[in-house]
Amino acid sequence: MSTLYLDRKHLNIEIDGGSLTLREHDEIRQRVPLTLLERVIITAGVQLNTNTLLSLSNHNISVNLIGSRGNQAGAQLIGNPNGDVHRRLAQYALYFNEKAQQQVVQTLLSHKIRQQRLLLRTARKIRHDISRTLTKGIDSLSQILPKLERAETIENLMGYEGAAAARYFEAYTSLFADSLGFTHRVKRPPTDPVNACLSLGYTLLHHEAVKITNGAGLDVYLGVLHQPAYNRESLASDMIEPLRARIDQFTWRLFAEKLLREHHFAQQNGGVYLTKEGRAIYYPAYELLARKMRKVLKGYTYAYVNFIKKQYQGEETNL
Repeated sequence: MSTLYLDRKHLNIEIDGGSLTLREHDEIRQRVPLTLLERVIITAGVQLNTNTLLSLSNHNISVNLIGSRGNQAGAQLIGNPNGDVHRRLAQYALYFNEKAQQQVVQTLLSHKIRQQRLLLRTARKIRHDISRTLTKGIDSLSQILPKLERAETIENLMGYEGAAAARYFEAYTSLFADSLGFTHRVKRPPTDPVNACLSLGYTLLHHEAVKITNGAGLDVYLGVLHQPAYNRESLASDMIEPLRARIDQFTWRLFAEKLLREHHFAQQNGGVYLTKEGRAIYYPAYELLARKMRKVLKGYTYAYVNFIKKQYQGEETNL
């Protein structure tokens, strides 16, 4: 176990020796050795004290509070960062290097669009009934990729990314039954079961990126693809862009394999969200995917660290 999901009210969490102890009405429900944990994700009314938080932080175990609706920003305790201040200096220097910034944006978007195209190609092998729609999306992305590689400004790159996103979602929405009501991406609040799952998956993935980029000693608020904005962890948003298609494919398979059905969702405060029963299905399935995505995220993050350090030192390098 590396991740502990807590989605049950009235739990009390405390540190007992080298374990995290879960109590409910003074009865011990579970003990989890701290050595097995990397993160705790809390989505219900759980009680814990400051000593418990401090101990988790000292063991470099992150705590994510995301709320039962899943797409709320919540809060995060992310532990100690890498102490190499030169990494942040290199990151700040990159912000004023337009040529290097463009290379980062180009690389991230190229990976993102290639992954989107791969998802559509995978789907076409299965969904012969909508192959024409999927082929149209695949062809559009294939035409945009070389333009992306020849783009001369970040503004051009963002324009191509916007066009790719539109063509991609036109094809992606066709994968789902009409009864689900998924016609386009809606963030806050999600208006249908598919958007609810996408929002939750992107939120969880974003928290992963915050932990990893912070652990690498980077300023998580200073992004490139996502420009700095008040209280936005822009670098984490940058790092997850190439991985969004994995969340998209995961979401599609949840419905295609009928792991999630319409009764696993409920309307609340103008939005549609997973019920507790639905989350009990979603989280274990997500965790299997997350183990692979964490390795990829670390790869992207440390490739970025190496790139900005060489740029800072005046060395020519490719990302």
